[in-house]
Amino acid sequence: MPDLNALGPVQRRFLGFSIGWNLVVLATLVLSGGACVAVPLVNALVEVATFGTSRIDNVFYTEDFWIPVALGIVILFLGLLFGISWAVTRYRSVVVHAAGLALYHGRTLEATASWDAVVALTRSQKYDVGSRTTRVTYTVHTRDQRQLSFTDSFSQAKALVGLCQEQIDRRIGPIYETRLRQGERAVFGAVALDATAVFVNGQALPWGAVRGVQASPHSLVIQTERISAAGPPAVALAQVPNWWIFVRLAQRYLSPGG
Repeated sequence: MPDLNALGPVQRRFLGFSIGWNLVVLATLVLSGGACVAVPLVNALVEVATFGTSRIDNVFYTEDFWIPVALGIVILFLGLLFGISWAVTRYRSVVVHAAGLALYHGRTLEATASWDAVVALTRSQKYDVGSRTTRVTYTVHTRDQRQLSFTDSFSQAKALVGLCQEQIDRRIGPIYETRLRQGERAVFGAVALDATAVFVNGQALPWGAVRGVQASPHSLVIQTERISAAGPPAVALAQVPNWWIFVRLAQRYLSPGG
């Protein structure tokens, strides 16, 4: 059982959902669906109570009654599915401690990692054709090859990413700096750099031929002097641990006109 006491006091909690947004969506589905069912039903009952049971056929067996009722039932069913989905996933959370972080599913502690054990953060994204949305997943990597992941669906996910980056900068950033000062190569997964060149999948691109290094939402792009038909070299961010440090270090080797 992981020792939470070793992680120090809790500093911040990040929930795997947005409370306000989910409540608004759930309330909208329930209220609109309920209204579609209740309004024609109440009107029909009032008419029957006023004019007698002889009006039942004219009231209940018409399109004006069943179309909104059927629509309301469908909306309420969607609300039920949304509520079940929320109930299943809402308890996933990340708790940031002074000396590390912990991942929970409900009250069950899934994993912990001390900041001293964290060596990298990667970012990957996947497009879901069914929902037509892109889900971004951030993965924290530790020295013992463990991985702790969370998605951008988390409330204030950018702030959580920023906290992870800050801790990695503090502990791992100086290691890259030392390697470069000693004339060694700083390796970031599929890419690397030293004072002479940037390396993409082992292929060297001298700094004199590099115009820029940028991180897009899904890849790291190396802009070169020579324009290739295939476009500039690009590597998925999932293959570039600590990509923001790579971009920052690369800036010092780029020529002022690059």
